[in-house]
Amino acid sequence: MRPEGSLRWSSRFASALIGIVTAALLLRTVWVHYWPISIESEGVYYARIAENLLSGRGYVAMREVGKQFLYPPLYPIFIALFSIFTSNSELAGRLVSATFGSLWIVPLMLIARNAFDEVSGLVTGILVALSPAAIAISGTVQSEPLYLAWQATGIYFALRVWPDRAKAPCYLAGLSFGLAYLVRPEAVIYVTLTALFILLSGRGGLSLRFISVARFALAFALTILPYVTWLSIQTGGLRLEAKSISNYAEARAWAQHLPPGEIFFAVDPQLKNVGLSNQSDLAMMHQTKLSTRAMFWLALHNGEDNIRRVFSLLLKARLFGGVFFVLLVGMGAFSHSSDRDALVRRSYLFAAFLLAFVPLLSLHAFHDRFIFPFLTVLFPIAGSGLVRLFEVLKAILVTLTTGAPRYAIACTILAAGLAAGYAATCLVVESHSFLHLETDLRLPEQDITIQRGERVVRTVGQTIRDFNVTHALVMEGEPIIAFYAGASDWPLPYCGEETALRYIAKTNPDFIVLRSRNADVFPYVGQWVSSGIPDKRAELVSTVGSPDGKVLVYRWHKGN
Repeated sequence: MRPEGSLRWSSRFASALIGIVTAALLLRTVWVHYWPISIESEGVYYARIAENLLSGRGYVAMREVGKQFLYPPLYPIFIALFSIFTSNSELAGRLVSATFGSLWIVPLMLIARNAFDEVSGLVTGILVALSPAAIAISGTVQSEPLYLAWQATGIYFALRVWPDRAKAPCYLAGLSFGLAYLVRPEAVIYVTLTALFILLSGRGGLSLRFISVARFALAFALTILPYVTWLSIQTGGLRLEAKSISNYAEARAWAQHLPPGEIFFAVDPQLKNVGLSNQSDLAMMHQTKLSTRAMFWLALHNGEDNIRRVFSLLLKARLFGGVFFVLLVGMGAFSHSSDRDALVRRSYLFAAFLLAFVPLLSLHAFHDRFIFPFLTVLFPIAGSGLVRLFEVLKAILVTLTTGAPRYAIACTILAAGLAAGYAATCLVVESHSFLHLETDLRLPEQDITIQRGERVVRTVGQTIRDFNVTHALVMEGEPIIAFYAGASDWPLPYCGEETALRYIAKTNPDFIVLRSRNADVFPYVGQWVSSGIPDKRAELVSTVGSPDGKVLVYRWHKGN
């Protein structure tokens, strides 16, 4: 076993790392092939941005009313690069996630190795490679896998800054966190933590520490500078990111107990768009007035709820291993060490875990995938916990056999088998949840975002595509059907029936899609699904059954 914090790799560790990552990539590629049925709701925006970048239409998403500012550029850029070879943005998005979801294992193994020992690094890699949760998120068109890879890489290089403060780890940590920021700007929290870690860690003179912080900050700033410059020019003022404004506006509306349709799709009697999702990002940003008092109140309210949800999911949800996984984390967290450098690194990991709660303060809606940034810290600790479990079991068996040498090998084998059985139990619990998402027990607040999707959206999208309408515009309640139709999307309005008809006539779409399940979102949809759209310009061209009702496609005849 290599000593704690040793920077030199053994050949065994390097070979195992390559083998584990290769196996992980194979598992995730198989998952991508067999599991997903349709693209995720947020994934359509990333995929369409990538398509528009390749076609020269600019940084534009599904709703072509100006540039898209809410989603940072690195994930769409990678999708666009992969699309060159796949000619399919959805598949490209999944392959980006599978690739970086596998590469995430590399820094996780190195984190465990640096904070604990080499065996913990190997065990961590195996746990993550086989984790159903990690496999599943790596098959989605979501930004998490790409973010996690760079977040974990930044944390690893931050740990490498200690103890010698070499130049390379400082620059590489800043670069990695900068790339993570270009996926999800919440990565900035680790920049602050790392700078404080360098300054307060107590090794070297104060001037040397400030130089290390300067190198780290410079690398980060130069990495995000092109994006911040572009965003600031496009929005007319200094902007580091745009998503937090949207989160604030959404959380404030939910706090007022407004119905979801009114929050996102409201239209006033003068046909002005006043919802968050039926206007351009720039218009939404300009009309949202930030209030320090409201932000503080929302942070307290959302923070309390979301912190409870995080711990509730980790402790009780089978999706992430539940109590079996938490017990491993506990054993790893309280494992003994007399190595000062290793203890400092572990302190950094614990601080990183706590700081991961900060982005949740601005969010009203909570999704299971928000757990994954915490797992960057928890997986290495759990890997160490499994090693400690083996050591405890072996010690117990040796004691029971009175330390007789002839039983030493048997004790080792039996302890390893029991520890492996415990890990397998954790993985089986996760697997059962993923294979029974609709029927398995889950917590009331649990919103499972890693699902297969539905075939009906592909079917309806292809129906619209078969009309061969150039640059078609589809009005619907969700953008996935328009994505599969190769069309632009615009939401149905939240208003009364008469205003809705005037709004549709003004928007002049090519198609209107009505879904039974959206009757609770739009006041008139239930009636229109039953009796049809009361306008002669709307021609029913397709009706498709779905598990939650039916989907109606209307052709809107312009100018009639």
